[in-house]
Amino acid sequence: MQPDEIVATIIRDYMQIAPSRIVLRAQNFQAPKDEGLYVIVGLGNQQTIGSSQRSDEETETGGVTIAQEVTVDIVSKSRAAVERRNEAIIALRSTLAQQLMEREGARVFRQGGITDLTSIEASAALHRFRVSFMVHYSQSRTISERPLEQFRDVDEEVQQ
Repeated sequence: MQPDEIVATIIRDYMQIAPSRIVLRAQNFQAPKDEGLYVIVGLGNQQTIGSSQRSDEETETGGVTIAQEVTVDIVSKSRAAVERRNEAIIALRSTLAQQLMEREGARVFRQGGITDLTSIEASAALHRFRVSFMVHYSQSRTISERPLEQFRDVDEEVQQ
């Protein structure tokens, strides 16, 4: 799972929100027309913390550790976003979150405050609050190596 999917799962399960009301940012979110609560999870900038490469006779494994910015927007036409905005922070520190993060090889770092973005949605009259934080995670990939069939002889001279 990618960090936005992990966070969406945590928020959905902890806040007990219907899956149809949790949106990953790239899914063409339309402003809500009902009074219900929506959560938009998005990815921001990322930075590589470290990388590694290992190989043996048959495989090559590359790995990378990433610091990924993740944002969670709590949105509603009613006061539900105002009343429940702090639950996103609580959810990220819950036992449920720790267990899922550990299983997926991720961890929340540098959790920030809550930014009120309500004025941005002035024409739609939406309450909108954003929580931004960093998720550190690792990803690896193993491929089969194709050994060279034949090496050049070291004693062979190159003619110019």
